[in-house]
Amino acid sequence: MAVTLKILAKMHYFAGLTPDELQEIRKYIAFEKRVEKGQTLLFESEQSEYMYLIISGAVKVYKNQLIGKNRY
Repeated sequence: MAVTLKILAKMHYFAGLTPDELQEIRKYIAFEKRVEKGQTLLFESEQSEYMYLIISGAVKVYKNQLIGKNRY
C-alpha cells in the first residue's frame, strides 16, 4: 500500500498540515515495509534512524523488566 497524501492527512501526527506540507513530508518517506504478525520491528535497546508510521493493523510494544514478565 503506497503512502498517499490522503493517508498522511488522516494521521493525528500530521493533523492540521496543508496539502503542500504533506507533500513535502511524503518526499522523505524512504521506504514502505510490510511486517508479518509476530515479527520484531525493533528491540528496546536499538536505535533507529527512522520514524515508523503504522498504516494499517496493530503493533504491540513491550517493555523489558528486570524482574518478572515483560510488559506491554
